[in-house]
Amino acid sequence: MTVKQVIKKDHWRLECKISGCRSMEVCVQFLDPQKMPDETEFCIRPFDVDELQALFHDFCAENGFRDNTVEQIYVVAAYPVTPEYVPDYLEKYKEGK
Repeated sequence: MTVKQVIKKDHWRLECKISGCRSMEVCVQFLDPQKMPDETEFCIRPFDVDELQALFHDFCAENGFRDNTVEQIYVVAAYPVTPEYVPDYLEKYKEGK
């Protein structure tokens, strides 16, 4: 299935608390060309299906994968900053600032 099909069927699976979220880290589980399970993560705006679909499509194109082998999608983290600031936010969080 595609990203959009999985979300329509299963909705967003949450593995973290979503509160005051301005971006979220999403894990996409899919099958590689050898039909072996694999996964990748993307940082997106909250619940932005189109952004996730585009990012996964580009990832698949760059790696020679088909983009219709998605098995599961779940949110693994939520952040109070927009996606482009997540690396800085995580660094400050590690430093205790």
